[in-house]
Amino acid sequence: MYNSRPRIIAVDFDGTLCENKYPDIGAPIPTVIEFVKRQKADDNIIILWTCRAGQQLADAVTWCKNQGLIFDYINENVKENVAMYGGDTRKVFADVYIDDKTLLPQQIIIKESNEMTDKEKRELTTAVATAVITEIDGAVANHVADNPNDGLDAVTYALDTVAKKYGIKYRRPLEMLTWEEIADIAKSGKAAAHFRVGDTKDITLKSGETVTAVIVDFNHDVLDSELESTAGITFGIKGVLDGWFEMNTDDTNKGGWAKSKMRIVYMQRIENLLPDDVRAVLQPVVKTTTKGGGSDEIEMTVDKLFLFSEVEIVGTDAADSGDDEGVQYKYFEKPENRVKKRDSGAACVWWLRSPSASCATNFCAVGTTGVMRYGPASNACGVSFGFCL
Repeated sequence: MYNSRPRIIAVDFDGTLCENKYPDIGAPIPTVIEFVKRQKADDNIIILWTCRAGQQLADAVTWCKNQGLIFDYINENVKENVAMYGGDTRKVFADVYIDDKTLLPQQIIIKESNEMTDKEKRELTTAVATAVITEIDGAVANHVADNPNDGLDAVTYALDTVAKKYGIKYRRPLEMLTWEEIADIAKSGKAAAHFRVGDTKDITLKSGETVTAVIVDFNHDVLDSELESTAGITFGIKGVLDGWFEMNTDDTNKGGWAKSKMRIVYMQRIENLLPDDVRAVLQPVVKTTTKGGGSDEIEMTVDKLFLFSEVEIVGTDAADSGDDEGVQYKYFEKPENRVKKRDSGAACVWWLRSPSASCATNFCAVGTTGVMRYGPASNACGVSFGFCL
């Protein structure tokens, strides 16, 4: 339940409400006085907390009244606290202490740290790291003893255990997170703070094949549900799927990506092979592509899985496709990331969704060296698809 009690604020006199001229009273410090008056006006409890006593204290109280400051208590605890704890104490309890001689614990830590020698800092760092690693090692050992088949989960469990003990946060690797957790981070709009372009996570398809998903960019693709917002993360496949695929049965690009066999047949089959936890978090996004058949007219499709366009791979260097087929992904800015290899290690040609602008039979593709090329739509090439969360 929310606690709505007023705050208790203890304020010193000499050097705080007025300049320190003790035993005389110095000039007022207006900023502090006005602050305390505002706190009082907000129904907080104000205690005058001073070493002054006798006539000097009476003079201070009179001086404060002349400044418009009226205190609830003077050098004594709030009566409710006295009743609760069975007596008054020499130290006044407060939520906030305003005192010119205050030194916060955080300031002491910073001061002591600044005064440490480099050797002392290294020794302290080593000691802390050793202690934490020892605890992680122990937590892993204990967890594995009870759960011998957990593998990577044991490390995750150990890191979580130690982090909670010390009240710290750590950036868990993409591979250690569930797809639901990754999707939640993507929706938060803070994915770039958690992950990096190039981070990977394996996906085991229902066919038994394992592919590696790689982050190609953040906040890049427009969501179908909200045309003004973007998906938090776009993934690609680091290699290519097993097998060979054609864009169309016949050598034509008429109908473009929207009506291609690749989109209508193969993308649906591939989606059906994805594990349920991946399918559950896929976000449909809007992709723009020319209609093919020699047309430069752009059309939009809404896709959960998609092939990349020529522009999305090489940016402004695109030469054989429409100008408005997207924007280059960060991952593909490095030419080496455009080369796709099969499990055997052999580089292969892989399809793009862009119809060739120079003829009505071809689609664009990426060659074995990462250079753009094109080929007849019925050619069998590799497939490396993208998806968004």
